[in-house]
Amino acid sequence: MKKRKKDEKKKQKRKKGKLFFALISLFLIVAVSGILCYRKVCIYRSRFSQLDIAVNEYLENRGFSVLEKKIKKKGVYYLLPQAERIVDIPFNCSLDKLSQEMEGYFGTFEDSFLRLKEKNESDIYHLEASLGFDNYLAQRLDFILRKAKLALLIDDFGYRDDTVVDLFLNKIDIPLTISIIPGTPFAQSIANKAEKSGKEVILHLPMQPQGDFVNDYRWIILKGMSSAEIKETFREALRDVPQARGVNNHMGSLITTRQAEMKPLLEEIKKARLYFVDSKTASNSIAYSLAQKMGVRTAQNKMFLDNEKRIDYIRERFQKMVVSLNESEKVIGLGHVNQVTGEAILNFISHLDQRKVKLVYISEIVE
Repeated sequence: MKKRKKDEKKKQKRKKGKLFFALISLFLIVAVSGILCYRKVCIYRSRFSQLDIAVNEYLENRGFSVLEKKIKKKGVYYLLPQAERIVDIPFNCSLDKLSQEMEGYFGTFEDSFLRLKEKNESDIYHLEASLGFDNYLAQRLDFILRKAKLALLIDDFGYRDDTVVDLFLNKIDIPLTISIIPGTPFAQSIANKAEKSGKEVILHLPMQPQGDFVNDYRWIILKGMSSAEIKETFREALRDVPQARGVNNHMGSLITTRQAEMKPLLEEIKKARLYFVDSKTASNSIAYSLAQKMGVRTAQNKMFLDNEKRIDYIRERFQKMVVSLNESEKVIGLGHVNQVTGEAILNFISHLDQRKVKLVYISEIVE
């Protein structure tokens, strides 16, 4: 009996010894793991800090504006800092060179990685840069460029329905706004074709110019017309092109400078829920500013593209207009329905950087 009790006590001591050894071993494992983790976190934070300084210096030297910066804590077993920035790309920045510059600048960091991903959305171009080391993502930069919107307006449709018209309606496969002169032989047929081909139609309303002119228009706004005459003329012209979503002036270097005629016309345009584009045939036109004051959705022509019917001239005008664009700007370039202008547009849009410029209908930029 005594011997049995002694054996049980020995067993209990051995169990306690094993449990104590296990606890000591567990404590040591936890302690060592903690020390290693702490060391790893300290090293990471030091490298994160160095990388964060380098990112700040790079952005400052390049003149990039940080729109937003957040530092979050990421991790499962231990939390590590991770910076996220939204960076505005200057519109004149070369997008092709940007990624090369980043690779050269951040490639000097030992054991670091840089991953770049482009995303070309409808209105914004993104270049997403991921920076880190040892498989940890430390810095995420979302470079963004808000695209300029460019609307091409092609005037003087209605007098012809031939291969030139087909070039604009079917072969130039971009958002294109065409303006049709009411009362012309092919006004209605071209409006129908344009609508089917996905082009936007507006009314190219004749208005009296400065000086002498030949008035062979069925509907035209003339100096001295009463408000009732102006409104009725507009309504009749609109019935000839019912697909119209807006109106712009054909000629009109006199009328667009006169409030007496423009005010009743704009009242009727607003009533019809259409927009108005000032073609800017007169430098002293009041049409655009008056439309703004009256609450009419409006815009104005920035540049005539084809005053000279030469492809090199038109291409140069296009390039000048695009170079002058700014981030988020909305502009209209105006041309005319002819073979040379059509070929120049086809040539230019094939080289247009659509990461910076979005081609749109005029209805997308009127305000």
